Parts: sequence; structure tokens; C-alpha cells
Amino acid sequence: MKIGDENDLGGFHTFRACQGQEFTLENLVNYIIKRCMDFETEQLKLEGVHITLDKIEYAFLDCGNDGSSELAIRIETPSSMKGNTETIIIKEKDGKLETIYSDWGCEKSRIFINEYGYIYGDRWSGACCVKFDKAFLDAGGKYHYIYSNYVDSCAMPYVSFEFLFDKDGDSYVTVYAMVDQADKPDDNAEDEFELGYKGYCFSDWSIIHNDSLYEKSGKIYEHFEQRGLLSAEDLVTINELDKMIAEKEKKEGLTEEIKSGKTIEWEELNYSF
Repeated sequence: MKIGDENDLGGFHTFRACQGQEFTLENLVNYIIKRCMDFETEQLKLEGVHITLDKIEYAFLDCGNDGSSELAIRIETPSSMKGNTETIIIKEKDGKLETIYSDWGCEKSRIFINEYGYIYGDRWSGACCVKFDKAFLDAGGKYHYIYSNYVDSCAMPYVSFEFLFDKDGDSYVTVYAMVDQADKPDDNAEDEFELGYKGYCFSDWSIIHNDSLYEKSGKIYEHFEQRGLLSAEDLVTINELDKMIAEKEKKEGLTEEIKSGKTIEWEELNYSF
């Protein structure tokens, strides 16, 4: 397979240094292990930590729902970070296999992909702070960024969301909300992820949709104003946010059909290397 030159989102676990190169699956696994070892701390290396391949999983999906299949693989290499996993999507282009997406995840940085190429997940940075993002791959393998948002719920039941609708820019929209802490999930809360998650972020509470809360006499305005965190121009309501998200999804071509696809089912690959 050829390492493509787009949609490499792995951060420090990047393939950018080998874009355009050809890899066998074994070569790819060895490269990932070496990269993970380079990232580990010197102390762990002195202690003899050795990263090895735990398992490879694969699944087929249909990006953009055009009837043509793409291949997704997950390569898990346990390390000091639990669930250390590389996720890669491969597409046939001009008779050759090429990566069209790659990203790195772990126990606190989850990646979910549905059968039509809808990608969503969260990255925890503390007990009450999390980044959540949404995107999708179309039939041609093009990556469409929808939004990312940073959520701070330290002042529960008041929550602030910082949305970025332009992946390469700084056009942030800040939204303040009030949540219902009484709305607790059952033990199968993660089923929301498995059914094509459509919320603003994954959480164990629901957002109260009530525009009156945003008025100057409302609880949200009062709470954040007292703490010097907003001015009148900062107030974007949840209902206004819904319209902004719908407009961005329409612009990028993300349909309800694509969002509602089932999460892909992974199968373990038998390999001999």
C-alpha cells in the first residue's frame, strides 16, 4: 500500500515522513512500533519496556455510500498508554491501494467510524475537560471537517463549549449552556457512540434547550457575567448553534443517511509475521 499525502491526523504518531512510500502490512506495523518506542520516556526504555504488536483488526466500509468498499485497519501496540491504536482507512486508486485517513487513539482518545465514513470521537484532557470532533470521508476519499469543540464542565451545571468550524483557522464560537445533571445514563451509555453519535460531545448529562436562559436576567448569563467570562456579544444560544452545525453539515455534504449508518464491526486478522 502507498502512504497517502492527505488526512494524516495522528499528531506525534504521524506518517508524514514516509508519504508516497510503499509499505507491506508487516513494514507498517514495524514502523508504528518504532515510532511508539521513540515516543516513550527514557525511564521506560531503561526499565526495558518493549512495545509489541497485540492485534490487528479490519473492517469494510463504504465512504459516501456510493457502493464501493474501503478497508479500515486498526493496529494495536500496547504501551504506557492503554489502548494505543493506529486507525487507517485504505482506498483503491487507479488499481493501487492508498491510505486516505490515519489517526492515533488510546483509552482516552477514542475514534469511532461508521459504515459510510462518518468519523467522530473524543480526547480527554482532564476530569472535566474534553475535546470532541466530527468529520467524514466522501466517496472520493476527501476528508470533510465538520467541527471540533472543547468542553469545560468544571462549573457544573454550567458548561462552556468552544467550537471551531474552520479546521485551519481560528474562527471560534463560544457557547455557554446549562445542563441537566439529573439525566444520568444507564450502563449502556456508550451505545450512543455505536449508533452514530449526534450530540455536541459525549457526556453523562443532557443540555437544556431554553433560550430564555441566555437573556440578561437568565441563569446562564448571570453565572458567566459574574465571573467576567462573557459580554452580551458572546451569547450564542444552543438553538442558534444547532443552525450553525446544520449549515456546516449541508455545506460539506454530510447527510442524515451518512450520519445514521451503523458503526463498523471489527474482525481480528490472522497474520503470520
